[in-house]
Amino acid sequence: MASCPQSSSQNCNFTCPNGGTWWVCAAPNYFVGCCSSDPCQNTGPTPCRADGLAAAEFNPSIYNDFVPNNCLNANSSFWYTCQKEPTFIGCCLVDPCTQTPGCPQSSLLQAAWAPSRPDQETLFLDGGIAGSMTSATAAASSTSATVSASSTSATVAASGTSSDNSSPSQTTTIAFPSATGLSKGDIVGIVVGAIAGLAIFVGLIALVMHQRGRLAERARGSAPGESVEEGSHSKYPPSTPVPIYSKWSSVHPNQSRS
Repeated sequence: MASCPQSSSQNCNFTCPNGGTWWVCAAPNYFVGCCSSDPCQNTGPTPCRADGLAAAEFNPSIYNDFVPNNCLNANSSFWYTCQKEPTFIGCCLVDPCTQTPGCPQSSLLQAAWAPSRPDQETLFLDGGIAGSMTSATAAASSTSATVSASSTSATVAASGTSSDNSSPSQTTTIAFPSATGLSKGDIVGIVVGAIAGLAIFVGLIALVMHQRGRLAERARGSAPGESVEEGSHSKYPPSTPVPIYSKWSSVHPNQSRS
């Protein structure tokens, strides 16, 4: 990043050599320019205090990127961008491009970027953040955060957002839980447990398949319609025909007639 004066925009394209700091406000009144107080916190018709307003200059190389923007409490015809040295950007009651050295302090008007042209806001931000000082040394006036990838805490440094705020900076440290990962013992235990669970699952499947095979084999060994009871026996061999007795005969086949 280029080394810029403390009062300039982040990429040095806008400077405040006559005092104040470069501001771009995201909300109404959309103030843009150099001011020694915080104009973004003031929603009145004059966001910057009259004694804190200062003329702003810009990098001549971006002259063709500008369009007419707005003047607060004045006709927008008072908006000027002067390319000759010293450059001038903002609103003035007289033509600063024909004055030396630019717009007199007593003729300065408060300026605003046109909300219908968001490209102008981006141009004025110059790599900074809307609603705050966009200077290269904004650490002294805006919220910053430092996060270390190798540590387990984040440090957030906050200070005043105005050059008139003389209160000391405050630092808050937020601790995060430490992430140490799994040890080798934990990994081995997980692997062994997974293998054991898989072995039990395979064993259950094998047992079910074995039982189904036995049932199928037993079903194939029995003739259809037959019912065999264990422990029951016939007094006649299977090949011996069962004798038929007639109710008209009183003589048993194994007895001889007299």
